[in-house]
Amino acid sequence: MQVYDCPAGAWVLREPAAAILRGERTVAIHYAGPTWQSVKDGSKVVATGERRMVLAPHPERDIPWLRLETTGTGSGLFGEVRYVQRLETRGGLAPTGACQVGASLGVPYQATYNFWAPAGA
Repeated sequence: MQVYDCPAGAWVLREPAAAILRGERTVAIHYAGPTWQSVKDGSKVVATGERRMVLAPHPERDIPWLRLETTGTGSGLFGEVRYVQRLETRGGLAPTGACQVGASLGVPYQATYNFWAPAGA
């Protein structure tokens, strides 16, 4: 889910609130930062640097594809991850037009996330 707020009459992204699945099993959660955190070992990555954005094949309905530079924390699943890619997005865009000030809205989306670590990590 992409969570949007309406602070001044237009929708603004607050944060993602998503589960990262492997098959039917949740392996991580994705939240503000943006942050990805393992449910197994608590390790996490937070986007910290370079951000490259590419329009999705259907930008009128799908959030952009991204590559984010990250910093890992802790040992474990995400401890050595240096880049996160969000690809194959479906949905997640904020509604168009005006909104009621103070409103919040969650918009469902799906994506493929790739996590990249240095060779040998």
